[in-house]
Amino acid sequence: MNDGVSILVAIFIILLVFRWLLGSSPSNQDRQRRTGTGLATGRRYVSPEQVSTVHGMFPNVPIAAIQADLARTGSVEVTCDNILRDGGLPLPVEATPQPAQNPPSTTNNASSSSSNSKATATNLIHRFNINPENEENATVAPPKVWEATADKRQDNLQRRKEHMILQARKRFLEQQQKKAAQSEVTEKSE
Repeated sequence: MNDGVSILVAIFIILLVFRWLLGSSPSNQDRQRRTGTGLATGRRYVSPEQVSTVHGMFPNVPIAAIQADLARTGSVEVTCDNILRDGGLPLPVEATPQPAQNPPSTTNNASSSSSNSKATATNLIHRFNINPENEENATVAPPKVWEATADKRQDNLQRRKEHMILQARKRFLEQQQKKAAQSEVTEKSE
């Protein structure tokens, strides 16, 4: 009885030592595959099919960023997970435009200062073609009813989406005003 238990414990310890030496834990392999670290950190071949697959799912992500991430990870699934987790992909250094090459920007400072290397950071008002004059109507929520036709359901869904975006925008602007007022108070007290 004691010999059987001793043998099982010895086999278990030997397996743990081999697993540690080989570094083959599934979580470690998944982390290496996701971050691109490990033994094969070189650039991988990226096929146009892989790029078009990812770009078809995420049209707002620049193709150069998709190609760079696919070359790093080698997997469409991991690249899609990175986009979903981070909200986008950073532009590769070699594809980042130089400041001297950029044309003069006609956008306001608020949108240009908040934009970063992620292409998904756009204004929701522009993305969903919401009329800013509807902000006065944002206080009244559209009814949550199931309409008889698909067109009416689509219109109702669009109105509800506009309402939610305008409400979020209103709350955001109120928070910005509170922060500005607090910063003015702290500046005056100093």
